[in-house]
Amino acid sequence: MMNSAMGIPLAVTAAVALAYRLLWFSQVAAEPALLLPVLDGAAHLEWARGLLAGTWPGDEPFFRAPGYVAALAMMLALAGDDPARVAALQLGLGAVTPVLVAGLAGRLYGVAAAWLAGLGAALYPMFPFFDGQLLVPVLAVPLTVAAVITSMAALETGGRGRLVLAAALWSVIGIVRPPLLLGAMLLPGFLVMRRRAREAVLAISVILTLPVLLTVRNVAVGDAVFVASQGGLNFYLGNGTRADGVAATFPDAPTALGYGMLEAATRQAEAREERELRPSEVSRHYRARTFDEIAADPSRWFGLLVKKALLFWGDREIPNNHDPALFVETVPVMRWAPGWWMWAPLGIVGLWLARRTPGLVFVAGVVATVWVVNIVFFVNARFRIPAAPLLIVAGAGAATMAAEWIRGGRWRAAAVVVAAAVGLGFLLRANPYGIPRDVWPMSYVLVAEAEHDRGEPVRALRWIKRALAVEPSLYPARFAQAQLLRRAGRVVEARGIVERLIVAAPNDAALRNEHGVLLDVTGESEAALAEIEAAARLDPSLDAAFVNRAIVLTRLDRIEEARSALLDFLRERPTSAEARRAREVLGGLASGEASGD
Repeated sequence: MMNSAMGIPLAVTAAVALAYRLLWFSQVAAEPALLLPVLDGAAHLEWARGLLAGTWPGDEPFFRAPGYVAALAMMLALAGDDPARVAALQLGLGAVTPVLVAGLAGRLYGVAAAWLAGLGAALYPMFPFFDGQLLVPVLAVPLTVAAVITSMAALETGGRGRLVLAAALWSVIGIVRPPLLLGAMLLPGFLVMRRRAREAVLAISVILTLPVLLTVRNVAVGDAVFVASQGGLNFYLGNGTRADGVAATFPDAPTALGYGMLEAATRQAEAREERELRPSEVSRHYRARTFDEIAADPSRWFGLLVKKALLFWGDREIPNNHDPALFVETVPVMRWAPGWWMWAPLGIVGLWLARRTPGLVFVAGVVATVWVVNIVFFVNARFRIPAAPLLIVAGAGAATMAAEWIRGGRWRAAAVVVAAAVGLGFLLRANPYGIPRDVWPMSYVLVAEAEHDRGEPVRALRWIKRALAVEPSLYPARFAQAQLLRRAGRVVEARGIVERLIVAAPNDAALRNEHGVLLDVTGESEAALAEIEAAARLDPSLDAAFVNRAIVLTRLDRIEEARSALLDFLRERPTSAEARRAREVLGGLASGEASGD
């Protein structure tokens, strides 16, 4: 009877979730650049294409856990290598999450809670936002809910099959979002507390299967990295002396974004240790450096931990890659649909009310592990979203319990629930650390980059102007403005901007490289060669400088030297993002024409 009663809310939840995602996609499609991947999403896309082509991961250990990249490769194959179609596919698949949420709420609280939680999750604005991005939450969110459901079933009813399924889901999560393995350990922990030691050993064995297989693969290519090597650098970004708890930029090279951050971090670590480092050694370098900085000023670090612990619960969806606040301008329903601001306080109350219920204790434990992971590293919407569906479930439980108490005449108990939720809501709305609520200007720069990639330089410049209107001195915006002006043929304006920036940052390799390109365009090829070579010395990992140097050499009729430099570059860095351009230039030399930027 319970199954038939649950069928209707599950079906309605699925229908509403699909309808909302269709509306979301149709509105975002009016700004196509918002569907193009940037930063981490762009790296995932490049890696997924490399996986399909057989060139990734090559002979390096994984920098980032490859679970989502493998899934993205399959979606690219289905969608014909079109990121917008992949986003549409992910949005469709994302309708599974609200159905899982409704099912979990129904299991814990009954049909009324299934209705409330299912519809709340169907309309939760951040779920389609992340489903439309080429980022890890696409898998991490539904997998976490599914793992919680199956774990609870294994704990309550036993059965080796249920236990293996639950552990297998946690194992997949371990290669999608490794820090969530902390939550996976709750399953064997609960089994041990219930004196089911053999089942706990089985659970741990299955949970670690995929992470260990990836680690064995990393060892086979020459570096003993557990799953992926990003942990040490992320720890530094979130806890070093210059960390603010939310920014994911590399403070030692703030203009190095996306995968360029790894290259800059590796270069600086090697310079400090005066030797070439394997990825695991780079990770250890930043982990050790962070602990040294913590030891030098523990009170600062403690204050930072407190800040991150509080920011996790704040109602601002802190951006990482695209800013959700930017999408509100295109999809206004995101502003009004109940989000974290409602479900977090309700969820906290719900978890407290059910603190002695075994199933809810497990749910609370998973929420707590997501919280801890954010505190250990840094806080943003992308890192905290696996907690959202579980808070929706607990919040729906609190609401339905309050409604039952009202029907039963227990007005005082219901009033306490309402007052607690409202009070928490006001507390979470507070902004003691001054986190901006408006669109972060860097988001405009990222959209400008996407507009450029789709061949719309004029639209890209408009986005840059929006960024500069908010923050006139924003370096990435000024730099991007110069590049766009050059590509639009407004070379004099671009050169003026770059030369002013160089005065403030003479050792910025990317800036010197751009200056060299501008000099070359204006016919000053000798000076251009000197600037580009200076850029390559400042940053030996700046691949664009090596390709640009070859282009300038062709201008100076040093054709063989240019050809040799390009061949060396392709031999040493065949998977570089600049490899395609290098091949185009090389092809142009073969046909007697040099191609450039």
